[in-house]
Amino acid sequence: MVLVGFSALFNKKSAETKNKIYYGGIIMKIKKIGATIVVCMLLLALAVGCGNGGDADTGATGNGATTNDGATNDVGATGDAGAATGDEIVLRAVHPGNSEAFFDLYAQIIRDFEAENPGVRVQFESFPEGYDEALVTLFAAGDAPDIIRTHAQDLGTRVAMGMLQPITPFFNNEDFSDLIDSAVVRFDGDVYFVDPYFALMVLYYNRDIFDEAGLAHPTSDWTWDDLQRNAELLDVEEDGMLVQFGYLSDWYNRFWMMHYWSHGGTFFDDESNPTTTAFDNQLALNAIQLISDMTDTVGIGADAGAGVSATEHFSNGRVAMTIDGSWMINVFDEMEDLNFGVALVPLGPLGRGGMSVSAGETMSATTNHPEEAWRYIMATFSLESSLMFSGFGDQATANGLPVWNSAYTDPRWNPNENMEMAGRQAQETINTVPTFQFSARWMWDIVNPTFQEMLADDLSAQETLDLLIQRTQRDVLDDIHR
Repeated sequence: MVLVGFSALFNKKSAETKNKIYYGGIIMKIKKIGATIVVCMLLLALAVGCGNGGDADTGATGNGATTNDGATNDVGATGDAGAATGDEIVLRAVHPGNSEAFFDLYAQIIRDFEAENPGVRVQFESFPEGYDEALVTLFAAGDAPDIIRTHAQDLGTRVAMGMLQPITPFFNNEDFSDLIDSAVVRFDGDVYFVDPYFALMVLYYNRDIFDEAGLAHPTSDWTWDDLQRNAELLDVEEDGMLVQFGYLSDWYNRFWMMHYWSHGGTFFDDESNPTTTAFDNQLALNAIQLISDMTDTVGIGADAGAGVSATEHFSNGRVAMTIDGSWMINVFDEMEDLNFGVALVPLGPLGRGGMSVSAGETMSATTNHPEEAWRYIMATFSLESSLMFSGFGDQATANGLPVWNSAYTDPRWNPNENMEMAGRQAQETINTVPTFQFSARWMWDIVNPTFQEMLADDLSAQETLDLLIQRTQRDVLDDIHR
């Protein structure tokens, strides 16, 4: 079985096709549009650059595949997209991806929204490839949508490009005290979107491996030291080679960030508009040292098998523990020979520095219908919608976890043990992802490759930290303010 990693979803190809399919009686358009060099040049005066990292919205769907989300829902669309026909208002909502699971969910949300808002129609458009380039093209052509699904790591760039406007005035006029705070995504003091659901990192463990070793399963009071100690106890070596790994994971950047956040660290002088790094300290060094120590312990690299991910090794029963996304619960559940459990990520002094894959509907800076756009945005993250995305706790159909505290006491939320633990992680997560401009580039082009270099070249923790600071300042922060 091939398991699709999150980083693989950042692949962007250019195409100029426009297809229509019939799905559930609704016409849905899937668009693939490539931005040209000319368009990018036209936008240079306004834009910081053409898209940076892409919106890789992942969700574990009922078919056991990790996919992007999105679809186009033309509910009887006629005439020009986004234009009002007579007294009707048409809102264009654009998404990346092509998951049929999201066809179903958003089609239902749109039907309910339109029933409650007579005279307003939503045209849902999906760009399976080249989403960033498509947005640049649409804005340059004066054909911008009203609602833009945006990943937190792309938020700063799109704000800087003049694509988005905050929803703060609308948000502050409603009572959202029941929302989990980490679901509310802010930039430079303003609210820009609310996650409709959580997809976040959790600790997976192999029950059989723990039981055979006579060790207690991970508990909610585990610290990072507990993780390391148990990983060492669960290593199994034969003929000088590790055949069972106590801990194995590919997510070096997220491991580092979660550990650092849970110990009270901050990465930049200004999280929205950073000018310099703030992680030249012992906390950041300790987290790097832990990655280095645990890597040496379990032998990530050649011992793990060239080209084989930690996720696949966990699936094959060779790994006792791994930190991976909650979207993998239903994927692992389909593996009959894998007896796994879900636990909370380890505690630090400030709590659980968990990380969510944060994305939601943002309001276009050019929409002519802000009130209607806000009502639709609000409908996408409502309690009903959030429970719908969660599959009401059914891990076989869940795309995420609810973002409302009351959802977890709602009688319709009926999870099994693993989904229940993932829900607890959602409620206790204290961070999502950095929202500054170019944060996707920082996480994937700077942080992860630097850790890979540390492991491949046997760099010390201090050498690695020095490289991280140097590369972050030179290749990201100075570029922002150039």
